[in-house]
Amino acid sequence: MTRFVPLSVFLATAAAQAAPAQTATERAHTFFEQAFQERLARDPMRQTEMGIKDDYGLWNDLTDAHATETAGIIERQLSTLRREIPYDELDDDTRLSYDLFALDAQRELDRHTWRFHTYPINQLYGWQSRIPGFLIGYHAVQSVSDAEAYVQRIHGIRDLLAQVVDGLGVRARRGVVAPAIVFTKAIADCRNVLSGRPL
Repeated sequence: MTRFVPLSVFLATAAAQAAPAQTATERAHTFFEQAFQERLARDPMRQTEMGIKDDYGLWNDLTDAHATETAGIIERQLSTLRREIPYDELDDDTRLSYDLFALDAQRELDRHTWRFHTYPINQLYGWQSRIPGFLIGYHAVQSVSDAEAYVQRIHGIRDLLAQVVDGLGVRARRGVVAPAIVFTKAIADCRNVLSGRPL
């Protein structure tokens, strides 16, 4: 008895067989784009810096659970790159992209290992100055929805700072505390923001 094959399945199979196989370089480019988009989707602030408004009213998630999950994604991406993209079959430019991706991924994983050995509040780029600087420099208001997202971010500052404080507590329990002079300058930054003079 002849087995009936639905036309849609037949056409899909024929198209797949007719399509030329991707080269290693093409597969690598697809991988790099997908990996970038996967990580960008977890970073609302970077989206805003790039002019993307998908998560325009959100701040980054600073919880350790989120950081650990992100590290797991990066580790998986790095493993996939090494397992599925044959380095020797890439052109010279794509080999450089491969090397840079692997280097950056490993650095991100190393930073995650030492994530509690940093000073989130400091005199140069701490959250006390980063928040107003980000809103002033990156969150453009060109529509009603932009303004609503701006207000949403303003309301979200309390939760964002609560996450910062939680992280500071973890660091303090591990003995990682910024020098006293840093607090003096960070407090001055906070007072400038509260008095309407953020710069």
